[in-house]
Amino acid sequence: MNGRGTARACRPPRGRGLTALLATALALGLIACSSSPEPPDAGARVSASLDAGPAAPRVAATLEGLSGEVVVVRDGQRLTASLHDVHEKDVVETGDDGAATLRFPDGRAVELSANGRFEVGADTSGVVLSVEKGIVLSRVPKGPPAGAPKTDVALTILTPFGLTRVGASEVQVDVQADTARVDVNVGEVELVSRGGAPMKAEAGTRGALTATAAPRLIVLEPVQVVITEAQGQTFVKKGGAAWAKVAGKALPALAPGDSVRVTSGRLTLTPKGSDTRVVLESGSELTVGETRSDGDVDELVLPLKSGAATVTTGRKSKTRVSLGGGVRLVSDLGAQVTVTKTADGFDVAPLSGKVTLVKQGQAPREVKGGQRATVGGEGITVREPELEPLTLSLREGQRVFHPGAEPISLEWEGGGGKITVASDARHAKVVAEAEVTRGFFTVTAPAAGTLFWVVKRGAVEVGRGSATFGPEPRKKDLDRQRNVVPEGPEKTTIFFQDKAPSVSFSWKATPGAASASVAVYREGDFSRPLAERKVTASTMSLPEGTLGEGRYAWSVTPLDAKGAPVRGGRMNKLELVWDNAVSSLRIASPRNGDPLAPSVTVEGVAPVGSRLFVNGQPVSLDAKARFRSKAAPLAKGLVVFRLSQGTAESLTVRRLLPGR
Repeated sequence: MNGRGTARACRPPRGRGLTALLATALALGLIACSSSPEPPDAGARVSASLDAGPAAPRVAATLEGLSGEVVVVRDGQRLTASLHDVHEKDVVETGDDGAATLRFPDGRAVELSANGRFEVGADTSGVVLSVEKGIVLSRVPKGPPAGAPKTDVALTILTPFGLTRVGASEVQVDVQADTARVDVNVGEVELVSRGGAPMKAEAGTRGALTATAAPRLIVLEPVQVVITEAQGQTFVKKGGAAWAKVAGKALPALAPGDSVRVTSGRLTLTPKGSDTRVVLESGSELTVGETRSDGDVDELVLPLKSGAATVTTGRKSKTRVSLGGGVRLVSDLGAQVTVTKTADGFDVAPLSGKVTLVKQGQAPREVKGGQRATVGGEGITVREPELEPLTLSLREGQRVFHPGAEPISLEWEGGGGKITVASDARHAKVVAEAEVTRGFFTVTAPAAGTLFWVVKRGAVEVGRGSATFGPEPRKKDLDRQRNVVPEGPEKTTIFFQDKAPSVSFSWKATPGAASASVAVYREGDFSRPLAERKVTASTMSLPEGTLGEGRYAWSVTPLDAKGAPVRGGRMNKLELVWDNAVSSLRIASPRNGDPLAPSVTVEGVAPVGSRLFVNGQPVSLDAKARFRSKAAPLAKGLVVFRLSQGTAESLTVRRLLPGR
């Protein structure tokens, strides 16, 4: 909504306060006054302002974050956008693809949209910004820069339809052909019409200024939230009813107070008529509150009770999402952000775009794509992006086996660039897209599925990567085979992989025998049995791992009811042989959910000819590709096994848990 405004005739309004303010603005040349339907020449306006103002205008702001066509008009001259200092009475113009940020000495940032015309000035109360057309977004400063005086932030945004007084608040003003719309994200602002009537507008509301009427609040109408996709084990709870499974294509309608839960799979929620969507992953639950919209603003109330949700906001509307606990997420021009419920708040990670986090009683914070934020009892903490323990390179065809949705870093050499992540090889279904300054980007790995990504610098492609994600495949349990060893003169040979299997010894029943004594010895050492059992059946089993690789002798002696031998024991031969024919990594230790410790044992077997790395460190394999070593877990209790077989690469993630 970048409507083009027209210059309007200006008459002194009634009302002392507003009259004085607008008179000052007129003297500074901040409001265009003309009987012509077209705005006067930009150079002429600035020259007229300079004639009425001081001979040497001071620096009022710094121009930064330039993109597209941006021009500064000063003293009738159109200057290149590389100029960073903006003086009082300068005019900033943005083209169809232009955007910039004005940074004022007190720390306040005002973002300027495309197709806009903005004039910078000041009066006795503070900064005055005249917006003839376009959109401005004023963000609350964290505080004055180092060395700057501590002053109250005061900003007046003048439009052809009235003004907005902005204090310690965040507000967006959109000047269109016949109205100025004001969206209050944080704090409270005052709207003053050209007729002089003031109105307060609080956070979460939007107002309108027109040339012929007093300010008014725009009412958002209720909108229904619908389920647009359900995969796996997903459930809905209607009011006080019991949980019911969401079945196939029969997607139920949702009402305020309903809850949804995902045990496994995913579920997508969308407000009707909106391009905003909320995707819940496995282990997540939220309650649907009252959602409202007017087509330009979506106000969603979706308290997240557990798990994680990925929120993708529309590019054509402002989106405000209440997450619960007095926490709101605000997006202006489209973003994709993952929100994870924690014990005392939320972890927030924008994958692309930027959002503002608002918590009752706390200063709001802007979080950009790649950054991560924590919202809790200590307030809002924003931290710069760091490489995740699970990192993938620009390599195609990777496989990742992991126990659940994991944040992963996609890494490349040579610094920043533009990365596009999609769920299809043609990149038609974009999952995330961002321009980053560092050589990595973090996304959330799907519980199951494939991601494709490409990195570019300008028009030059740096490289591509892809990976398929899922849980560890179930093995055929070769290590748990129950191998039967019959009594007899022939030696029994058992081939095994990974762990030594369980072994079942069997023999024919002897007449008159009530039980039997079974003893197993290592071949050549009959001084003490490795295992000895008295059983009443004609079989005896040893658990897996009791007997390792090697040669053994075993005997069975039948016993009568009094325990006396019916006959002598017969020696039988047994050999357990390691047969390394595994085609994939077999990990015996650690297991998912094992206790977190400073150092853990990593043990298992890899395919012959492969290379193995644990947490980035090479691990030695013996002649039969077995390994046993120690490793320090990574952050979040992860142990990452990376297996290389020729050009193929796979990663297996085991997660350890503290306090267990």
